[in-house]
Amino acid sequence: MGDAAHATIAWQGSGGDMSIEDILIISVLFGRTKSFTEALAALRAYDRVRRPRTQRIVDSSGGTGTILTGNGEQKGMEQHRHEAI
Repeated sequence: MGDAAHATIAWQGSGGDMSIEDILIISVLFGRTKSFTEALAALRAYDRVRRPRTQRIVDSSGGTGTILTGNGEQKGMEQHRHEAI
């Protein structure tokens, strides 16, 4: 699931990790379902459990990209320091 369920930019390389976590949780939840109704309840539980964590990763990755590309509030990367080298 990973990036397919929690689209994020690659600044932290967390998509693979989220995939492993997703599969573990989904296998536990769906391994216990016996009906369509229980499967829907499992999907709701999955979303309720996963969304806060994965959204923090998505937001953090965006912030990391902003910092690493020098596009934060203090634009640029203090170019005068790099020119002196």
